[in-house]
Amino acid sequence: MRRAFREMNDDNCRAKLALWIPSTKFNVILKCWDLPQSSRPLRTGHCGNHTEIMRCCIESPTFETLLHECRAHVKKLWQVQDIVTVLCVCSSGMHRSVAVASALQSIYQMEGFTSMGPCHLDIQRWRALCSACSHCVCNKDKDKMFESFVVDHV
Repeated sequence: MRRAFREMNDDNCRAKLALWIPSTKFNVILKCWDLPQSSRPLRTGHCGNHTEIMRCCIESPTFETLLHECRAHVKKLWQVQDIVTVLCVCSSGMHRSVAVASALQSIYQMEGFTSMGPCHLDIQRWRALCSACSHCVCNKDKDKMFESFVVDHV
């Protein structure tokens, strides 16, 4: 089903998502499948909150393009509404989209925006993935990585 999103335009994605999650309106849809995948052993055991999975995503030029695309949409939307919801989509909902959602949350918070935090649609599928090791929980290494990205790219 997720792979079908790849072929859809944003309006069709929104319509399909409205069937899954009727109470949420997604203002911005970021398609994350063009970001590079981290190594298979790392992906097999960890979710996208792992520091190395995040690093693989945010160091890609594609992430910078996604971030600029997101900022352009968010900037316009902030002029006419108080709440903006961003949906990050990838093939499995466990790695790239999770990494991008966490990165966006951190980057926007550093810039003074309030974030309610990511709400992962596929979190129930993470049972076999680690979410408690020192690389998967919030830590100072991630904060430094995001601060460095903001300084270098934004």
